Amino acid sequence: MEWYSGSINDAVKTSKVNKAIFVVFVAGKDEVSMEVAKVIDTPEISACLKTQDFVAIKLESGTEDYNFFAQIYQLVPVPSLFFIGLNGQPLEVVAGSVTVLNLKGKIDAVLTKVGKGKSNSSTSFINAEQSAASFSNVPQSSASSNDVVSTQSTSKTAENPSADIKPSSDDVKSEQAESVTSNADNNNQSNQQSSSDKVERARALIELQRKQQMELEREAEKRRELDRRDIGKHMQNARRRQQEMELAMAHEERMKEKALEREARERVIKQIAQDKLERKHREQALLQQANKSQSNQEQPQHAASAFVGDGVARIQFRLPSGNPHMGKFEANTTLRELRAYVSSNIDLPFRQFSMSMSFPRRDLTTEDDERTLLDLELVPTAVILILPSKNSGASTVAAAHGDSFWSRFMWALFAPIFTVYNYLAGYFTGGPRDSTNNQSNDSSASGGSQRSGAFGGNNAGPSSG
Repeated sequence: MEWYSGSINDAVKTSKVNKAIFVVFVAGKDEVSMEVAKVIDTPEISACLKTQDFVAIKLESGTEDYNFFAQIYQLVPVPSLFFIGLNGQPLEVVAGSVTVLNLKGKIDAVLTKVGKGKSNSSTSFINAEQSAASFSNVPQSSASSNDVVSTQSTSKTAENPSADIKPSSDDVKSEQAESVTSNADNNNQSNQQSSSDKVERARALIELQRKQQMELEREAEKRRELDRRDIGKHMQNARRRQQEMELAMAHEERMKEKALEREARERVIKQIAQDKLERKHREQALLQQANKSQSNQEQPQHAASAFVGDGVARIQFRLPSGNPHMGKFEANTTLRELRAYVSSNIDLPFRQFSMSMSFPRRDLTTEDDERTLLDLELVPTAVILILPSKNSGASTVAAAHGDSFWSRFMWALFAPIFTVYNYLAGYFTGGPRDSTNNQSNDSSASGGSQRSGAFGGNNAGPSSG
């Protein structure tokens, strides 16, 4: 098959100029395309497509011309054969495999649609039959006239044998006129018979052509219906494949989303576990730090308990005058015994007194008399302030008022220093510190007696006055 060698645009222009049917063969590289190409290459089909009624072009699937053609006609099966009219509408579409007879019938149906079918050929056939009949009637009429003349002449000679010898001119002329008249009548009759035969024959041919045309149209309608069904099936298959692809893509998208969600969930779980681990480490670090601080706090307590090991509490008494008095007591000594010791061993310028601690600030009341020094946290060392009680006499309080204020102030200032000093001295010196404390106690006792005499003189003065 010789296909159009130009581009598809040139082929369209050529078909419009020649008012021919535009034929497009879309071929692929599969076996069905090769079989359809072989059917087209047969002499019956190629001879039809080579005529001036067609402009045939071949398009390979995947080329630019094929893509351009597919943009115009949306559904282009491979292989397929398009018969396109002058208005651009497909007259016939042959999709898939086809036989020679089927394709020949489709080509005839397309030619019939555009008015180039067998109707013209039947008309020419009728004309040819009529001309042949006219030529055959002429020699028959001449032969019949000759026969009539010869029979008439022979009959006349048989009836009148003398006429053969001497025929007259009048008889000859009359016989010739009769023969001519009879020939004309015979010719007219034969012409009338031949014309009626021709009309009947033409009518029969026209009826036959009409029946053939109707049969062809029915077959073409059946083929078109089959083609429509095939195209519908192809479109349904294409839609089904597209839906399957869309479903597969949607399933893949869902799987990807689930994978991403699973990864995000795993990251969150890992982050939560990591946060828990970090929080646990922080809690352990805080617990260790608390244990360390507690152990550090327990170390001084252990050191203090080391001092309590000998069961002796060193108490320093601070008088309102600022003079200290040191004494040693058992850890189980009660506060009542401590008060009795102060009353019997320390000379005070007042009768009633109260005891208190400066650091931490706390008053030792009569409610604590039955408590031991260990319970009152006065072990191993402590500093106790001896202050006049509010119930003492007015003269005693008035005489000692100025001295009590300054003594309280000085004691609050130097009491912590003396406490630390005595603690360190007792820790490092141990026994030798006791003798010095006793000496200081003696000196403080003597100083206290002197001050008591002075206080007594002062008290005596105002009382006498």
